[in-house]
Amino acid sequence: MSILSAVLLLTYSCTSNDKKLKEIEEVEKATKSASIETGDFIQAPVVEISEPAAVYFHPDSIKLDKLEEAMGENFFTAAEESMFNISSSREFLIKQKVKILETEARELHFKKSDGSVKVIDLQDAKYTWGLFLFNGQSDPVQADLKDPAKQFNAYMK
Repeated sequence: MSILSAVLLLTYSCTSNDKKLKEIEEVEKATKSASIETGDFIQAPVVEISEPAAVYFHPDSIKLDKLEEAMGENFFTAAEESMFNISSSREFLIKQKVKILETEARELHFKKSDGSVKVIDLQDAKYTWGLFLFNGQSDPVQADLKDPAKQFNAYMK
């Protein structure tokens, strides 16, 4: 390989790598904003919610292991039922045109319109899979995963 070929190859690969890096950065940027705007999964230890939304929460991997150990064979049945209920309730919420967020966060921080913040510690044993509704003004309410309509209509409207 001649020196000129080596220089051209190196220049092309650096340009190509820069282009790839820019493409990756653009995709990452779009993904982060999409997770907030379209309701995709948000992966962070703490999630702050400052506008009306329906927030699904799931146990993180550490909590999943603890649940599986504590529940034994019943764990898989409970997990499957929860995922089915989340899917069903999501259909209702989509029709309501409410922002939908989903996370495995350890804490949820609901910032109300008056500036106060309600913190939910999802590491508490009472939270496994579930749904919080937040209207932006008052404390969030935990909705029934099987049928969130009653709580949604009373709290969000």
